[in-house]
Amino acid sequence: NNWITLTSGTPNELRSVYYYDYQNGWAVGANGTILKNDNIGNTWTNQSSGNSYGLNSVHFKDAQTGWAVGDGGKILKTSNEGSSWIHQSSGTTNSISSVHFIDTQIGWAVGEYGLILKTIDGGGTWTSLSTGKSTWLSSVQFVDNQTGWAVGGLGIILKTTNGGIAWTSQSSGTI
Repeated sequence: NNWITLTSGTPNELRSVYYYDYQNGWAVGANGTILKNDNIGNTWTNQSSGNSYGLNSVHFKDAQTGWAVGDGGKILKTSNEGSSWIHQSSGTTNSISSVHFIDTQIGWAVGEYGLILKTIDGGGTWTSLSTGKSTWLSSVQFVDNQTGWAVGGLGIILKTTNGGIAWTSQSSGTI
């Protein structure tokens, strides 16, 4: 009922926000924007991404380790709360919409043309997984290292129960 408008300090569009705990959060957006907050959203500090591409999603697995993904296949990783961000090779130039990790080593990213990427080494290497679909995927979420969902355009819902090796379509009832 009580939303409060806060000032981010950036004129850029913000596209994703992730809070690791009650106090510590990050937001990402257009032109490589990364903002960090450590006081329940009151003050946002700009962090340098070293990137001018739009960032679409951010996810942290612990207070130190996080990833941001975006346009042009960009994947960035931090191991120091975002003080510095390291470029990781995704092997694609497709835009990446969403990233999710179940621990500091195993994670997935999804994006345009049915793109699904998986890493088992903290993002050091990313492997492309086949869904048999070419629909834009906009979000991915896993509950453990085997079971996860990806959703996207035309009401698509994909589910895997083997870590992303095979994906089955589920009916969303909408297009």
